[in-house]
Amino acid sequence: MLKKIMKYLLTVFTILISLCVSGQNNNLLRISLEFSQSIAINSDIEIEISNTNTDKEDADINMKVTKYSKEERKFVTENFIIKREEYNEICNLTLNIKPVEILNDHRWVLDGETIILKLISDTCQHIEYYTHGFNFNEKTTTSKEFLYAVKAILKYAKVEIYGINKFKESVKR
Repeated sequence: MLKKIMKYLLTVFTILISLCVSGQNNNLLRISLEFSQSIAINSDIEIEISNTNTDKEDADINMKVTKYSKEERKFVTENFIIKREEYNEICNLTLNIKPVEILNDHRWVLDGETIILKLISDTCQHIEYYTHGFNFNEKTTTSKEFLYAVKAILKYAKVEIYGINKFKESVKR
């Protein structure tokens, strides 16, 4: 009997915890993604997503993308609004990242790309993931959640990075 009660309480507790975690996406005030390739000049890309009002369901979600423009020969910044659904998707993906899985990504690279993903809550709590040479192969990476979060941010920012969300097209002969 005691085992059944404990099992029931554990189930209820697990459900409550998962509801709390899934409801946290409205508490993220800012998400930023920084990308750079050490051997590529002007490869830096900065994407910042700001939730201007975490209490309001229909508040604007601002996205700012800074990257090098070959046409203008300088870094340019583009600001635009993304949909609440897109923001919620990004939040859910970032909140599901498991740090231990990022740490288990054992790739030794000399000149790899650096990715910094920062999450800042409305209470100014800060989580930062810093990776160098992360394995973006969906079949072999140990942290699919990190991969999916980065790809979602790039998709809504309309940014393509070779090897992450842009690949060579197969040549037909």
